[in-house]
Amino acid sequence: MLAFRISSYLSLLALLLICLVLTTRFKCVNQPIRLFSFYLFGSLLIQITSQILWEMGINNIWLIHLFSVFQLINLSIFFYQIIPKRKIRKSIVLLSSLVSIYWVVNLWLAPSLFEFDSLETLITNGVIIGYSVSYFFVHLDYVHSKYDFIVAGILLFSSISMLLFIFGNQLIDIQLINQIGLWIFNTIIYLIFLSLIGIQLWKQGYLRQKI
Repeated sequence: MLAFRISSYLSLLALLLICLVLTTRFKCVNQPIRLFSFYLFGSLLIQITSQILWEMGINNIWLIHLFSVFQLINLSIFFYQIIPKRKIRKSIVLLSSLVSIYWVVNLWLAPSLFEFDSLETLITNGVIIGYSVSYFFVHLDYVHSKYDFIVAGILLFSSISMLLFIFGNQLIDIQLINQIGLWIFNTIIYLIFLSLIGIQLWKQGYLRQKI
């Protein structure tokens, strides 16, 4: 339990640090980075709320549904901005619309918002992984792209999260790892994701600019 708390607060602290940096330089960053900043700000708010509810012993699963909707909408807009291909942009609009319709229908028919929806998680991560792969496919001919590290972080974290979700129980069953170990490993991947964001901001000069 102590390891769980430490990893939770460590990831929360790292996210808070990135958000504070972006807040102080919000006027300096370009439009796509601003859009991505809203995703990080929202993630911070949801994580803080989730942690508080967990500490109080209150069911916080409903926040997963909220985060799934929030995450896909924000990242869809972000990838729409940074991928110049018209066909891919149309695909982003189509996919995000279809998934939104699924969410509305699913929430309408769901017996309770306090139950975990595995299909929702798989769809959300799968679509985001598709966005990330499409970005790198489009930018193969570019030596330096402005958002490579951010997209690499998104791809890494979404892929690992989905793999842990699919195979996590099997790994626990064969005693290869326990629940706390899975959580700590996921936290490490999340910290790598945030580090890649920091590297991207540094490469673009935002961290070196005077406030």
